[in-house]
Amino acid sequence: MNIIHFLIYLILLIKLSIEITFQLHQINAKNHLSLRNLHTLSTVYGNSHDLNYYYAYLYLGKEGKKQSYILDTGSSVTTSPCSLCTNCGRHQNGLYEVIQDNILRCDMEKCNYVSNTCGGMLNRDCEFSVSYSEGSSISGKYINQLIRFCDDYSNENTFEFPIGCTNRETHLFRTQLADGIMGLQNTEKSFPSVLHRLGMIENNVFSLCFGQEGGFFAIGEIIFDAHLNNNISYMNLQNDKFYLVDLYNVEINGKIVNINERGRINYNAIIDSGTTISYFPSSIANEMVNIIKEICNKEENKNKCGNNTRDRELGDCYSFNNKTNMFYAIDNIFPNITFVFQDNNSFVWEPRNYYFDNSGHYPGFCLGFVGENTRRFTFGGTFMRGYDFIFNKKDSKIGFVQANCNYDYKKKKDSNNSNKDIIGTGQNDNNTNVISENSNKYDFIEIILSVLLVVSIVILIIFSVFMLMKKFRKNFQNKDYSKAEIELSEEKSKNDLEIMPNNEPALKKVDIPNKEQKAKVVQEKEIINNKT
Repeated sequence: MNIIHFLIYLILLIKLSIEITFQLHQINAKNHLSLRNLHTLSTVYGNSHDLNYYYAYLYLGKEGKKQSYILDTGSSVTTSPCSLCTNCGRHQNGLYEVIQDNILRCDMEKCNYVSNTCGGMLNRDCEFSVSYSEGSSISGKYINQLIRFCDDYSNENTFEFPIGCTNRETHLFRTQLADGIMGLQNTEKSFPSVLHRLGMIENNVFSLCFGQEGGFFAIGEIIFDAHLNNNISYMNLQNDKFYLVDLYNVEINGKIVNINERGRINYNAIIDSGTTISYFPSSIANEMVNIIKEICNKEENKNKCGNNTRDRELGDCYSFNNKTNMFYAIDNIFPNITFVFQDNNSFVWEPRNYYFDNSGHYPGFCLGFVGENTRRFTFGGTFMRGYDFIFNKKDSKIGFVQANCNYDYKKKKDSNNSNKDIIGTGQNDNNTNVISENSNKYDFIEIILSVLLVVSIVILIIFSVFMLMKKFRKNFQNKDYSKAEIELSEEKSKNDLEIMPNNEPALKKVDIPNKEQKAKVVQEKEIINNKT
């Protein structure tokens, strides 16, 4: 490789390093900017006894059209009815307008973020179609839309997102009050995962905290200040699109329910925020109900548990003469239910959280769980009340901790004028390490490339100086060669001059140098060169 090639490669290397460093700097700048500006906290509305679901708001388009979305960890699609809908129900905030040019096509990168329906056909619209077990279904197209995730709207904090535009609804989707559904499933196409891929959140983690009424929803962070203790219990997730964990035991009043010969029940359990109540295997649910009835039938508790009835869909229910008696029974008679998960992580389900208000025209409640013919537990919204559930998608873990789900994070944020206290900076909880992302990877690569760039420039400078010195040296040597030749030529001319008798100088015929003379000149040049 000659010098010219070396210089070309070095210049190309410097150019490439500059371009990559600039791109990485832009990515980091975008991440840090979005983490500063993107509101990742939202108020949750709804309940599990009246609306039968919990929801949060997104704001769409430049005008900030408000839309409500049911928070569903069992779904992957985030969508609400738009102006293209020809078969949709009437909802809380009405249809939002869609510009045809914003409809995503299958050959667009963002379509791959959210859709699996293209099947290699790139010349079609990016679409979705989802059906649910109870018979409801939705379908539509994805659009590239400006959105904002928070409780109010301002243009400075919007970002583009591939969101669903529902054009057909059936059954419950048509009758629900909320506009749409937010998919929080354990897949790369769910709302938090796409936000993470777009660089809008640093940590691929979100949390849901449901109270009796409302709660809060956080993406990319954990609201430590809302926790009632520092003991976050984490469990490993199974490789599944649902948030699936191992359940070992169920205990009521110190009695383990339906254990096997190894002292465990060993069932899988799904955490599904989109399901209102919880569904257990019939054998276990029936035994749980029987234990609760035994407690109510004790002599000291007779006539204090209300009137026990059976609802076809909601299971065992209890009615009371007044709410005072109802809440006395809830707080003093009905037992805690303890679920023992992986690594002996115990989840205490208190009566205040597992009761399902179904009073209608009289004070009363149902137990919030029913049995069905299945080998799997499905924990719904009633199960999640009173706890902050942390879905750590990067590390495939799910955590829970008792929390104040009606915690006023806005007031806390305003009083501190900072996110520091909200995200729990400085907490000594060892479990917080599970959300530690390799967020510095781009910084590390950027540093390496910057060092490489500096080294390359230094090499180029040194090489350039070396080449200049070499050129100067060569010019200096050529000058010495010319000077020596001139001196030799003058000396020969003097020797060859003859003085004429009339004192007029005349040039003598110069003979052609022979081999000895040529050798002498060469030898003299070499001597001069060595001196130089």
